[in-house]
Amino acid sequence: MITIRGLSSAYQPDTPTLQGINLDLRSGERVAILGPNGSGKSTLLKCIVGLLPPTAGTIDLAEHQDRIGLVFQNPNDQIVSPTVESEIAFGLENIGLPRGEMVERVERAMERFDLTRYRKADPHSLSGGERQRLAVTSIVVMKPDFILFDEPFSMLDPAYRDELSSLLRNIHKDGITPIVVSHDPDDALDADRLLFLESGSVVFDGPPSDLLAVRRQDAPTPTTTVGRLGRACALPDPVPIARDELIDRLRGTTEPSLPVLKETRRLGGPIIQVSGLSYAYDSGLPNEHQALEEVDLTVSEGQFLSIVGQGGSGKTTLVLHLNGLLTPSRGRLTVEDMDTADRKTHDQLRRRVGLVFQFPESQLFAETVRDDVAYGPRNLGMTDIDTCIDRALAAVDLPPDRFADRSPFSLSGGERRRVALAGVLATNPSVLVLDEPTAGLDPGAAAELDQLLTELNRSGTTVLMVTHDLSRAVSLSDGIICLEKGRIAASLTSDEFSDLEALSRLGLPIPTGIQLMADLRDLGWAIPPSVRTSDQLANLLLAEGDATA
Repeated sequence: MITIRGLSSAYQPDTPTLQGINLDLRSGERVAILGPNGSGKSTLLKCIVGLLPPTAGTIDLAEHQDRIGLVFQNPNDQIVSPTVESEIAFGLENIGLPRGEMVERVERAMERFDLTRYRKADPHSLSGGERQRLAVTSIVVMKPDFILFDEPFSMLDPAYRDELSSLLRNIHKDGITPIVVSHDPDDALDADRLLFLESGSVVFDGPPSDLLAVRRQDAPTPTTTVGRLGRACALPDPVPIARDELIDRLRGTTEPSLPVLKETRRLGGPIIQVSGLSYAYDSGLPNEHQALEEVDLTVSEGQFLSIVGQGGSGKTTLVLHLNGLLTPSRGRLTVEDMDTADRKTHDQLRRRVGLVFQFPESQLFAETVRDDVAYGPRNLGMTDIDTCIDRALAAVDLPPDRFADRSPFSLSGGERRRVALAGVLATNPSVLVLDEPTAGLDPGAAAELDQLLTELNRSGTTVLMVTHDLSRAVSLSDGIICLEKGRIAASLTSDEFSDLEALSRLGLPIPTGIQLMADLRDLGWAIPPSVRTSDQLANLLLAEGDATA
């Protein structure tokens, strides 16, 4: 058992991150930890493994000393070895495991996590999702007593999310105790025990159903995908947290009235044209990897296009071509008629195409928000930089008078993400490209970012978004392409988003929020085609209820 008494921690003396935490974490429990950005979840894990000394209180690891593993939220923060194989072996070497057993464990682990083909690859050449799998593998292979997972699902595609969920169940059966930090209440459904942190304190500790299904006066009420729709439909507590139960409860009830929605989209002519694009990493070398193969794509001005696919399918490689960070091995890509392979166009190209990387807040470096946002315009030789800064900060809902002179490192995770986005918007791009923009954000911050992207798109900005979240793609986009092994395997228009058979062509699991829409239509509910997910329907019902209250 891990015993925590009076634990407090602070990064700044006057700003405690954890306050008076008292917990007993017992072997054999499946524990989920939820809470908004900045609530202290990651800090708690770092204190437990000794990466962060507490400012007060004690942590007694008992017999589990040196037998606790931590999987970081960002895999780049823990990968240290030159190859995938040596990264998995690194921890085993440190504990002095006999070579024969070490080789056997590494081989089994690579096979189990589908990493064998990358044995000799540089981990940093892998996709974000593949690096996440590698980080998980390198800890699981050591067979610790406890494994602490910090947002392990945030960079995984749906198929590997399901695999990781299955793995968590299996390692629990093997005697390893998983403790999982997440922003998503759905991730807590398999847990035996749920901790909810807010402002550095544990405000709930108990069975997940006691918090997720019943409104409480003494704690926040996070909701699962199913439960949120149940509450929006005014079902009494306990609301269902399983899809089948929700449909049974709604069967025979009066269908709520929904407003008539008119969806009008006017797209311009082609702004991005891709023809026969192929790209290979380490071209001509023994470890050459073909990342893209004969990709053809046209994106219209004002379009919102989502790019989905499993980890390693080529999504990030494709978008890195859009502003010339990569150039085609074969084929051609133009943006506003500028050939991205022509280095003479790159300054203008990077002004017109804004690229927001995965975890963009890790790129923040300046002492103030103002200086960070100003970096792009200054680097590109733009004039009237102060106006660019103020306009960009206002666009991401960070009023300049309140945020411009603050340190970006004093802000919450969601605010830092918006500062990074403002730094891109300050160059006034006509095309905005985002790689997993909501990874690691709590539901509130993710919803705010979704709304911001919608508003930018409505104002005329062309948006391309790489995402593992099919629900997010369906709710925000007017087109989706799916990459598989470097090729476009499927392409859908918004007219097909309500068709489960069409969505299945993407080769990804259908999320619960989309399946619920099909279930309700089967019940005879007249749901507008533009309402594509249960979260959209819940928002509509709640807004309608507020309007009639």
